[in-house]
Amino acid sequence: MRGVIKTMNEAQKNAEVKANGKIYLLNYELLRQEEINNLFEGLELGFEANKENVITSFSLNSKQERPEYLKFLEITKDVRACVSDYFSPFEHLLANYRNVAEDMPQENFLRMRRFLTTAYNDIRDIDMHIIDKDLISLKSELDKLARYYSDFRQQSGYTVRYAYEKIFLTQQAKYNQLNDTITRTQHLITRAALQEKPLALQIQSREKELAKYTDTGSKAYRLFEKNLKAMRKRYADLVYFIGKKRGDLEKLLRIRVIFVERYFATFRVEYEPLVKDFHHKLLFILNIKAAEFDNKLWTQAKQSRLVRNFFIKAGINGTYSSKTLLKYYLRSIDKEKAKEETLKLFSLLEYIESISTKNVVLIRRTFDIATSNKELLERFDKELKIKIVRDGEELFRSSKTKKDKKPKIDLILVEFEVFGMQFFPFIERFRKELDNANTPTIFCLLTREISPNLMAQAKSCGITHFLNSTCTDEEFIDAMREIL
Repeated sequence: MRGVIKTMNEAQKNAEVKANGKIYLLNYELLRQEEINNLFEGLELGFEANKENVITSFSLNSKQERPEYLKFLEITKDVRACVSDYFSPFEHLLANYRNVAEDMPQENFLRMRRFLTTAYNDIRDIDMHIIDKDLISLKSELDKLARYYSDFRQQSGYTVRYAYEKIFLTQQAKYNQLNDTITRTQHLITRAALQEKPLALQIQSREKELAKYTDTGSKAYRLFEKNLKAMRKRYADLVYFIGKKRGDLEKLLRIRVIFVERYFATFRVEYEPLVKDFHHKLLFILNIKAAEFDNKLWTQAKQSRLVRNFFIKAGINGTYSSKTLLKYYLRSIDKEKAKEETLKLFSLLEYIESISTKNVVLIRRTFDIATSNKELLERFDKELKIKIVRDGEELFRSSKTKKDKKPKIDLILVEFEVFGMQFFPFIERFRKELDNANTPTIFCLLTREISPNLMAQAKSCGITHFLNSTCTDEEFIDAMREIL
């Protein structure tokens, strides 16, 4: 049996083949990657199929000329190279720590960061001679690593789909050329369409004028008729041009869809493990350096008579360490008699205890979807406090009706389709009326499709997290894991 490829579906990894008025399915698993790359809509092939109209064997027409626009499907930089270039600053940083042993002491940097800084400042206030060049250098190194970690979290905090566009597609010369061609074609169509209607009206007007001539044999009539025919030809050429360009545009847009879907699975396979590996290694180095800094700080401190006297007066027992200070010092101090420096540690302890709980608000199209998200989040982290609201106004109303101080909202998951273009005024109002300038609420924007314009507007509002509103449960939780 012989047929022609009608459509190609890169996401489902198959193609529809039309033959004898029927549609047959060609699964890509039957093809080598080279053969997949050479497929195109309109390609002829011979095949055999089973009773379910699924092709079981085939032969492609290798002599059939490939359409010129298929050149845009070629990749010019492989996934690994794109991802490596994007994360090259972190690769270079980690290269300096290749010899760090796995069994070195570690501390949870993310939990201890503020306390380590407070301890550093407080001990410096007690005895400034403790802070030598080595300790200053170590603190500077820890601060640098922390900045790299923060940058990495921001640069890797996108959904895989958006990361694919930002990291892989933008580095593909053929894909960028395709987009340029699409833009130029759209521009040509728009410009020609703007000429088409006025020219048609002009022809109609001239035809009416021609009909008024009584002397059809006169020189003036023949000249007028000649000019009108020329105008009709220009119009016909213009209509043909618009039709042809629209056909070209349709093919180019289809090729872009094929390109985007064709390499996404490969990107995901390479990207996700690499991001997890980077995250693990950066945090691993931070935890080691936090422990090293902590140890160095207290190695210096325990040699100080002033620090020893401070511990004795405060009634602290145990080793000289930040953990001991946090665990024992506050328990043995009468809060009413504590000095100002010590009182800061009480608020710091409250902060450390509070960071295990996050307040999350869900704004989805339907209550059922929001409830499903809530259940997923509760299974993901039972400590999360989750609230479902119907729209932004409910947030503002509740803030006015409750007199006691409301807990800060850490994350708002909001679906763009709930607000439409009113989403950005809502963000602006929220930032002014409800947000905390020092620790602003994180917004995760959910939408069916993220256009460049929407992305730019969202980023201008300080939104750095995006998620497809039709994502799977696994993708949803992966995104929340990155954000929370």
